[in-house]
Amino acid sequence: MAYFGRLKGMERHAAKTWSLKYLEKVALADKANVQLDKQKTKGATVVMVTHQMEEVERLCDRVILLKNGTAEAYGTIDEVQNQYGGRVIGLRHAGPIPASPNYTVTANGTNYSELSITDATDEADILKELIAAGVAVRSFITTKVSLEEIFIRAYGDQNKADAATFEPAGA
Repeated sequence: MAYFGRLKGMERHAAKTWSLKYLEKVALADKANVQLDKQKTKGATVVMVTHQMEEVERLCDRVILLKNGTAEAYGTIDEVQNQYGGRVIGLRHAGPIPASPNYTVTANGTNYSELSITDATDEADILKELIAAGVAVRSFITTKVSLEEIFIRAYGDQNKADAATFEPAGA
């Protein structure tokens, strides 16, 4: 909890003090040093409320995304990824990535790009298309859409508005 206090601009000591007082208030002070990933391996059920999708992917077996009190998505990580569909190709390359109706370039760096494709798209066809266009492909990895991307899709402008109005403590 002190980590999130630090993100909000609190000094380390103040964040830790506030966190411990809050845990005492809700009768959980004895759990201050419990590591969730160790509890998960013991078979414990852990309910976690967070916007940190990397943590959800790492720690959780099931996820529910709530938007305005309604379940936007629910299931295992794989099921939620499948509900939102699509895959992402991580591509290390040399040369520009040409436009194509078969993918959308979602990240484009000097030597690395991400291409968003639908479930119906054949990765081999994309690879052939890139090579035919003169792109020197160094690595080509297909993954499912991340929970972070799903979170952004589900919450869209609402999440951007929340981030835009954030002001650190003491500002």
